[in-house]
Amino acid sequence: MSDTQFIITDYGAEAGADTVQTKPIQAAIDACRTAGGGTVVVPAGRFTTGSLRLYSHITLHLQSGAVVQGSSDLAEYTNFGETTDIRYLSDPRYIRDWHLPPYYF
Repeated sequence: MSDTQFIITDYGAEAGADTVQTKPIQAAIDACRTAGGGTVVVPAGRFTTGSLRLYSHITLHLQSGAVVQGSSDLAEYTNFGETTDIRYLSDPRYIRDWHLPPYYF
């Protein structure tokens, strides 16, 4: 893994901005992935985001004073095309392997 750093503000993220910063933060994450890994750095400040897709070989480092907060707008969130239901939890194998108690459901 590379020790290269990808600072989200270098990709257009703005601390305290009135707009959601998902795209520039994800751009830094994607650049880090393309480089084979490294560290995505969130500098001091408040950054609002929707869904972010993280990958292996990437460290997300929040510097002192950094805050990453979720957007209050549900439209900012995505499932990235993945199945999001939990019906699989009624599968006896998951119940057994995960030791799910009856009250879990």
